[in-house]
Amino acid sequence: MSKQGKRILAILAVLALAFTVLAGCGKDETTGGAGNFTIEETLSGEQVIPTFPPVIEDTEPVTESSDVTEDITETATGSDTQAVSTSGSSTLTQPGAKTVVGTTTKVATTAVSGDAAILAYFNAAVNNVKIQKPGYTWKERTLIDRDSIETSSSAINSVKGAVIGLFSAFEKWTDKDAVAAGADHNDFPVSGKPWASKLTMADIKSISSTDGGSVYNIQINLKDENLSAPPVDRETTAHGRVMNIWTKEAIDAGLKSAEAFVGIDKFAPQYSGSYVKCTIDKTTGALKTITYFSSANTKLHINKVLAKADIDASIRIGSESAYIIG
Repeated sequence: MSKQGKRILAILAVLALAFTVLAGCGKDETTGGAGNFTIEETLSGEQVIPTFPPVIEDTEPVTESSDVTEDITETATGSDTQAVSTSGSSTLTQPGAKTVVGTTTKVATTAVSGDAAILAYFNAAVNNVKIQKPGYTWKERTLIDRDSIETSSSAINSVKGAVIGLFSAFEKWTDKDAVAAGADHNDFPVSGKPWASKLTMADIKSISSTDGGSVYNIQINLKDENLSAPPVDRETTAHGRVMNIWTKEAIDAGLKSAEAFVGIDKFAPQYSGSYVKCTIDKTTGALKTITYFSSANTKLHINKVLAKADIDASIRIGSESAYIIG
């Protein structure tokens, strides 16, 4: 099973356990009444509940980017950079437009808006991670919006506060195995693809670039996206054109492993509030850091929790991963 499948299985197992506990409880059996049993009380104050979504902090004074006029001609194989002139005093240095097999890419000389030029700059920088294989370290965590948990069972809703602490283990950052320079970068988002971003302007809600001294700080806010089921191929979704999201294969594998005690025949993520935030070196055009955050209010239909069940539920799940490149 893939790493994503194992993590999803763990989350589904916790969901199943939560609903099993809740289904066997009554409001009067819960200490303090419904909703008063918090994660801090469960863990004696050792765990701090993360904000949802995560707070984005800017530590450097920033200067908003202006419109960008892009002047790109054909780049030779192996070329590293090409200039993108700006109407301001600074000049963005865009990584060379290369495909993953290293062939040349012809890009017409066109005048574009600032947003389109920034997106092209971002795409080139992140795609070069797959090409140049600079190595990276990374970590991840899953955030559960406790206030979002709802079910079609009033009895379960009345005592759900008693088990929200079960999700706390996923909310701690987990350091993952480092990837060495020159090694296989296949697992760098988007996993299993020879590219890291195929975002278009149609996929994004907004994009901004600010001056961070030696780097540009870029943030891309993705458009909301409602899926009736996890995609077979991530690339068919806007979110999956830049980040790792749940796939049908991963969800099916997780449910298969848990079928003895839980059955879920609907898993419909409704994405909103997702973003990508990164820093790109001004001089080299190289990606330095990148954080991916996806947020999905996931609609579930649970047809078994140990025994036959018929429960509609929803829970907002956030997935956050942070990478340091090189």
